Amino acid sequence: MSFTSSVDAALDALRNTSLPSELNAGLSADALAAINPALAKRKFPPLPEDYLYLLGKTNGCDGPGFYLYGIEHIDTAAGTIDGAIVEEAEDFNRDEAEDDIADKGHVLGHMYGRMMLVYRHGQYHVLDTDSRLPLADIYDDIGAFILSCIRSAEKKASSAADSPH
Repeated sequence: MSFTSSVDAALDALRNTSLPSELNAGLSADALAAINPALAKRKFPPLPEDYLYLLGKTNGCDGPGFYLYGIEHIDTAAGTIDGAIVEEAEDFNRDEAEDDIADKGHVLGHMYGRMMLVYRHGQYHVLDTDSRLPLADIYDDIGAFILSCIRSAEKKASSAADSPH
């Protein structure tokens, strides 16, 4: 499945889940085009294509058990961006050499229970917020992560509804 199909399926699942979720308006093509050059100015790696595609559909989203960051401010003329993605990248990469872009990552969201979603070395990793140790599966695209979270939350909700009180 292509990443566009995966992201589209994940967003459809978010729209159709009975669990709380919220999608935002997507970013414009001009705004999307400004993101990676702005990150490069700050010596951060580019956002992956699938996450940019997601931002074009929803600039961040809140789903069952997770929150994905969007871009809060884009100045296309100045080539700058601000928001949680930049702030979290600065914090997450503070121990990396400034020019060692290949080892840097992006914190793209968080999960409830002190976990963060990090894109690094071509994959999405769920890490403990404090220790930064891996906690869960590794995902090849953001759609697979979203679908996994929805399935897990729906399974828990179903089990809770089926259990005697």
